Amino acid sequence: MRIFSNNIFLTFSIGLTIIVLRAGPSLAEDPKTSFETSVTNRCVDVKGDVAKFRAHSWVKDGCVQGGKIFFDQESSDGTLMTFDGSITPRDNDQDIDFLLSNDKWGNVHIAYDMFKKYYDISGGYYYPFTTLRSNDLENLDLGLNIGNLMFEFNPNFENFHDINFTYERKIKDGRKSRLTWTPVTEGALTRNIGPVWQDIDETVDIFSVKGATTVAGFDVKAKQQWEFFEAYAVREEKNLSTNATASEKKRRRQEQEPITKSMTTALSGEKWYNNENSFVSSAYRFAKLNNNEREKIVESNEAGVPTTFSNPKQILPSYAANKLDSHTWVGHYMTKPTQKLKLSGKVKTEYLKKEGYSHYNLDAAPNSAGGSTPNGIMDSQDNNFSNNSVFNVGENLSLDYNISNDMTFFTEAELGQLRNHIREEQKNINNVLNWERETVAKTTKGIGVVGVRYVPTHKFSTTTYVRHRLENNDYDDKADTVLGVNSAFIDSMRLNSDELATKFTLKLTQWFQTGFRYQHTRNLYILRVENQDSALSRMKSHTFTYDILFQPIESVLTNLSFSRQTFSATTPAASKSTVKIPGFNADVNSWILSNSYAPFQELTFSNVFYYSFADNFNDYTSSGLPLAVSNAHYTVDFNANWAPKNKKWSIEPHYTYYNYQGTSVSEFGDYSASAVWFTFKYDWI
Repeated sequence: MRIFSNNIFLTFSIGLTIIVLRAGPSLAEDPKTSFETSVTNRCVDVKGDVAKFRAHSWVKDGCVQGGKIFFDQESSDGTLMTFDGSITPRDNDQDIDFLLSNDKWGNVHIAYDMFKKYYDISGGYYYPFTTLRSNDLENLDLGLNIGNLMFEFNPNFENFHDINFTYERKIKDGRKSRLTWTPVTEGALTRNIGPVWQDIDETVDIFSVKGATTVAGFDVKAKQQWEFFEAYAVREEKNLSTNATASEKKRRRQEQEPITKSMTTALSGEKWYNNENSFVSSAYRFAKLNNNEREKIVESNEAGVPTTFSNPKQILPSYAANKLDSHTWVGHYMTKPTQKLKLSGKVKTEYLKKEGYSHYNLDAAPNSAGGSTPNGIMDSQDNNFSNNSVFNVGENLSLDYNISNDMTFFTEAELGQLRNHIREEQKNINNVLNWERETVAKTTKGIGVVGVRYVPTHKFSTTTYVRHRLENNDYDDKADTVLGVNSAFIDSMRLNSDELATKFTLKLTQWFQTGFRYQHTRNLYILRVENQDSALSRMKSHTFTYDILFQPIESVLTNLSFSRQTFSATTPAASKSTVKIPGFNADVNSWILSNSYAPFQELTFSNVFYYSFADNFNDYTSSGLPLAVSNAHYTVDFNANWAPKNKKWSIEPHYTYYNYQGTSVSEFGDYSASAVWFTFKYDWI
């Protein structure tokens, strides 16, 4: 059932307008009442790839109209009513916020918003291809309507002021692109660059009750929440090929219907004492989740006729169910033994229990390399069972010490230990065991931070810190009937990470200040697979950011920001004896320049210039892998606002120019676009 409608805002706002206008002079004479309306006209002209422009800007091409209403009134008995809403019907963009409150009985809050997110219809890009270099979903307008409705009631009881009842519904409805692209074959070469889309119809209903009170000096809070999730999703994958081979042009359609019910209970208490120098808190959370899902997969030939090829994936209606219970407890203690020293400690424990079951019904025969019509009869059934228990403990200690009035030393250490016990087995349609596995996964991790804040004057401040992270994952297979075939093929994985960051702000005068931020990160990933030596991968990045604020006179303000990020990654694939996959080096540079000018109080001009470019394809030119980008993107925005003194109206013209250019080896889909807005606002009261 859909409680959202494109007309919900229009009906509500028209009704409110009639009430306000019929009230007539009585509202106009009330200084505690205000009523404003505005209308907006926007036209966008796109030259080039319209779908990519929509995906980048979330703006639809063509002309659209929209409106906004604001109403605010405070009555003599202290009741406050506020309504703020806007609508752009063609974009399916709506936003409503309504509040009715009184100190005697509490408040009612209703909020509703809906917007549309657009997606690119193109898949990947492989420049050595001639015919299928680029592919897109020409007949699909990919867009996802995302909406949320919230109703909140806060009654004001005499001795219990913080109780709250909330109902919330969230929806997603439409189609979006996916990044798991399909195989595209040209001659003897295949690349996964074919676009994939998914149709989504999703609703979430959330009910919650929460309250707060004071018990023995502790501020106690409690919350009970129920959540119901339901969705229907259809995913379609289409293989492409220039060859006559039917299996290279097959289609796959996957239907999923998940239903999830969850319940969460949370209790917490906190207290300041010792003259507000010490703080203690504790919280407990219990969560219970039940999930069921139905799934079906149909493979067909190019014409959409169900066809079974070699290695078939024809899945008849199948079913899965999962249950999860979790218990989480957190404790926190903070104290200031002296004016210069602050100590803090946290402890977290979590126990999670999960049980899962699924059966997959496979229609495998008849099948052939050229394709055969499936008979709709279940040929085999995979019955999977899993049992999972997780125990997680974490500790955190932090210290802040004021070395002097202008310098503070801080340090923090965080530790974690996790034990995950997994039992899995699969049986066939005759209840005969196919395989079973029992794995104990252990994770230990630690994070340490040391830093200094230095503020010698109000004109200069700086912060520098170093962070080290260590994580060790060990996977111990207690039992595995089919070694090397199933998912438990990793024996261990370790991560070493170092980060250095510094920033400073310099305020030379009231009209000029600047800032600089630098961050360096280095990660080492050490992976060991069954019966093989350890493999080492590296990642490094440097990020530089400069900011300048310049205000030579009161009416002029300029902000300039420049950011440069360099990134490199190498893996063992670079040393393969056959096809060497090079390391990846990426540089991204971005500029943002904004200006505002107010020649007098009634008139303001502003503009923003954004430019970003990346040229990261050279590493992959030799191998032809479509795994890097090379493009330039800039936006220029101009805005003005004129609100004449002693007038009830104002106007706001707005112009934006967009430009996106890719290189001939990295992608297709360049565009340029011009967008013009014009908003007229009138203050009725």
